[in-house]
Amino acid sequence: MKKVLAVIFLSIFTFLSCKYIFLQEKITFNNISKHRILFSSPGDFDGDNTIEYLQIYKSNDKEYYLRIIDEKTKYTYELNFKAEEFTTQIDDVNNDKKDDFLLFITKEDKQEMYIYTLQSNVIHQSFYSAELEKLLNIKSINGKYILSYNNSVKTFLAKNHLELSFYYTDLDFDEAYEGPIFVSQGIIKSTDERNIKKINTYYYFDRYWNIHLKDFNIKQ
Repeated sequence: MKKVLAVIFLSIFTFLSCKYIFLQEKITFNNISKHRILFSSPGDFDGDNTIEYLQIYKSNDKEYYLRIIDEKTKYTYELNFKAEEFTTQIDDVNNDKKDDFLLFITKEDKQEMYIYTLQSNVIHQSFYSAELEKLLNIKSINGKYILSYNNSVKTFLAKNHLELSFYYTDLDFDEAYEGPIFVSQGIIKSTDERNIKKINTYYYFDRYWNIHLKDFNIKQ
């Protein structure tokens, strides 16, 4: 009995492996030469329990594109930046039972994160890490600076004008939330760069891509 089960399991595994290889080869040579594909990975981006392939490729006009393709359909999204050096992650980061694509681009000493999703047969940029700087409200009141988001408020002293910027984002798992949580690291600095504070921000997304700030802390 064990031998029969082992044979069945091996047959299923071999069939699925061959299917993935066939699909990957079919996609690789579908109107795009292999050397222009910068990244390719499988995933279930539409939540139908079948495998699609996501690719980043460079077109003949040297523009960069993101596309998701299966055996029947192709979805394409033009990237508005050069995607030569990057890291990626594929995961369901908002618990909607569909894989999402995280693209990390490093520019000088700052990392930018983009999240792309497939919604209603269209690729969307669902989040860009620079948006976090706009969501956190920093303002000066009576010689004090207040950093706030909804009911979360931090107050500190500063003589000069302060600016907030984030330079790194990572993905972690939060046991209390029971899902993925993002950790963005940044700095709050004065215009003369004498007063510099570090900030860590923790947040997550719901299935409708609304952002929820869990907490943030500021250190000297």
